[in-house]
Amino acid sequence: MNFSIKQCSVDDAELYTRHCITHMREKGIGGIYAHPFPTNHKWDEAEFLDKIVKSLSSKPFSPNWSMIWVAVVDGKFVGHVNLKCGGVEAQVHRMRLGIGIENDYRSQGIGKALMDEALSWAKKQTQISWIDLSVFAHNVVARKLYSGLGFKEQGTIQDALRVENEMIDDVQMTLKLSSL
Repeated sequence: MNFSIKQCSVDDAELYTRHCITHMREKGIGGIYAHPFPTNHKWDEAEFLDKIVKSLSSKPFSPNWSMIWVAVVDGKFVGHVNLKCGGVEAQVHRMRLGIGIENDYRSQGIGKALMDEALSWAKKQTQISWIDLSVFAHNVVARKLYSGLGFKEQGTIQDALRVENEMIDDVQMTLKLSSL
């Protein structure tokens, strides 16, 4: 399958919002949760879009500012990775990573390509010292990908989430970019 990766802009916000909501409604491969939302969760698309536009429009390296890359197949957004600054000025040296690939497009190299793109960009930014992420403990494929890219497990929060009565442990991982 051919796909391309592009940086998401404010002009892409509607397509990105649709992709995210589609992805977050999916339960995941084999019925295993990949995100903390039940399949029947009600999404307010306008509110979600507004948050994305604000995040993409914010001053770079300010609280809640984001960089987003999307994987595109035949004009459709099928995956994404985002790096988002923390919510207060004292956290902007750390970025939070989020990634999602729609079920039909998983295990085809899209996740690795998106991660490579985001990390390549991040390593060139002197403002970023750390990249943090959370991954469900049962998501062995994602944990292996992150470990292979240099992320270190910092700990596990047991029973961190409950989705449709399923208890989910959450693993905290981090990648150190600079020693400042």
